[in-house]
Amino acid sequence: NKLEREIFLFYLIYSIIFNVVIRMEYDNSRNLFNHLKGAFKVKLRMIGKEYDYIKMVDIWNYLKINKWKYDNNLGLSEMVNDIINVDIKKVDLFLKEHLKEEEREVI
Repeated sequence: NKLEREIFLFYLIYSIIFNVVIRMEYDNSRNLFNHLKGAFKVKLRMIGKEYDYIKMVDIWNYLKINKWKYDNNLGLSEMVNDIINVDIKKVDLFLKEHLKEEEREVI
């Protein structure tokens, strides 16, 4: 949809212009996560109701563990691209695998 493309292009252009190397710019994961929230929001709108239980943090964790830890000199533009283009079915499987391992309590 047009709004999603415009938001994605904004983040992509912003990231390319500033082309920040993550480990130099961000002192912790929380700051970086907060900086990328706009891209996560776009992705959540793109996936719609079918995966409405998937949250920003689920996509973050999937990419951090399965993609970003293997990349060198990763910039914001690459991260935004990864967020927008991540296969949501893989995120879904990742989330379900982690839920199986979690201890649950009666509430």
